[in-house]
Amino acid sequence: MAKKKSREKQEARTMEEILDELRNSALATPIVIVEGPEDVLIYREIARRRLSASQIAFDFVGVVKKDGQRDGGSRSTLIALSKRVKTELPGLKRPILFFADRDLEVFTGLKPEWEGIYFTHGYAIENDLFADGQPHQNLYFDEQPIWETRLDHLCNWFAGQVHIGLAGQRDQMKIALNLRDPHNWEVVEKAPPCPDPALLAQVRADYVKLTRGKHLLDLLFSLHQARTGEQLLNHPPGYFLQGCINQGLTNRDSHTYRLGQIIWASAGYNGD
Repeated sequence: MAKKKSREKQEARTMEEILDELRNSALATPIVIVEGPEDVLIYREIARRRLSASQIAFDFVGVVKKDGQRDGGSRSTLIALSKRVKTELPGLKRPILFFADRDLEVFTGLKPEWEGIYFTHGYAIENDLFADGQPHQNLYFDEQPIWETRLDHLCNWFAGQVHIGLAGQRDQMKIALNLRDPHNWEVVEKAPPCPDPALLAQVRADYVKLTRGKHLLDLLFSLHQARTGEQLLNHPPGYFLQGCINQGLTNRDSHTYRLGQIIWASAGYNGD
């Protein structure tokens, strides 16, 4: 029998590949399915604080492109997989946990047909971790006004993009920007005023929940880089998230602890 490839550094698998494994495998190990590889790292980090590697499995769903390369994942494919599991594998006994970001539904509310998927409280998982860890509280005194000014630019630009999405043009939103890149930050800084002042006020008042968490982390990266002179453009996304997870797991009312309880309980862990 061929040795099973380790899933620690895994590639995206298609819906059919995941469904075939679920149909044909006798494994009872709970499996957590998330949107993409970065999410696997985050949810695994939370899970492994109480569970061993043999007690929980992780996966994310993607597609095979025309050139044969695998690309993944996305929220839409995760939601589609969740629906197929319900309809095609109604008697499956293996625990399957689906976790997804709210995205624009943080403004509009979740659809009833998505019941059974665990969604973040904020725009994305990074928002929930940011809310728990509050890493911006560690900014120096003279960095705080810079942070606030950059938040103003970020919220104006992001609210403008949300306005486009809420108008039914999600495919026209251009939010997948690494804001540590000066060229991308220039796009944000020079963005026209958001056409919906009420939406902008809502986003600015609750930016930790309603902007994109990765962008908040990018702003912190930029300030840290200016402080230390380090080149952080390609620094791993988990630079601040480890501390956020650590902080969140000390508070039973946190988003991080809530996620942990769901995952740990699936494997039979009900302790503290």
